[in-house]
Amino acid sequence: IDHGSYLNDLAQQPDGNIVAVGRLFSAPAQSDAIVLRFDTHGTLDPLFGNGGILIELSRNYGATHILPSGKILVAGTSNTVYPEPADAIIQRLLPNGALDPTFGEGGSVVLGIADQTPQHLETITDLALDAEGRIVFTGVDCDLPDPSQGCFDTIITGRVLQDGLPDITYGTQGLKRIPYTVDGTPSVDGGAHLEVLEDGTWLVFSRLGRIVQLDSTGTPVPSFAQAGWYDTSHLFGIDNSPTGGIRTSDGRLYIAGNNGFS
Repeated sequence: IDHGSYLNDLAQQPDGNIVAVGRLFSAPAQSDAIVLRFDTHGTLDPLFGNGGILIELSRNYGATHILPSGKILVAGTSNTVYPEPADAIIQRLLPNGALDPTFGEGGSVVLGIADQTPQHLETITDLALDAEGRIVFTGVDCDLPDPSQGCFDTIITGRVLQDGLPDITYGTQGLKRIPYTVDGTPSVDGGAHLEVLEDGTWLVFSRLGRIVQLDSTGTPVPSFAQAGWYDTSHLFGIDNSPTGGIRTSDGRLYIAGNNGFS
């Protein structure tokens, strides 16, 4: 395993076992998704995958979630082979690591934005369940019309039904861009973390220190901060990025993240 490999998310099962997902650089210019399961002693669980390890070729997993049934959700991007396009993907695993054939198509659901350029990337960075058991998520939409100019990133959110079908009542086929504008001009950003609140709204924490509260249609809630958005850069500086947080029952918001990029 190359030293550039990394983990993106962890989740603990009711029995104490820990599931970890991330990106595996197994060879030069080759990137695959990896799922690990550890027992309560930190040892790879031989009952999961191949000796506690599951690898999906040419993918990247950015998030995981344990369902009440014991099944495991993993999510990220469907393809890491540039310049081929890549869409957001959610897969449901059985407790032994096998794909659940009753979810989506053979265990997977793929979501993409139809108006993308041929070189585009959509990836999921966090996911959760709402009160109805639907899968809700946030992530990044990277449109790459000119590779020399790099990506223009936008926050995306989405919703998938319990059976793995996109919720067609949300956005476009279950996926929606959430653009942030400065003086009418779209600003680069991406979703990093999502919290489902008791009132059914979502808090999405962005990679660049913004927080947006969304209603069930993915529309910013106007009563939250400034037209649904709160920018933390004035608190921590432009190079500081809160990438997660919680809202407590008394309405207070606690945030955490990165102190600078360098």
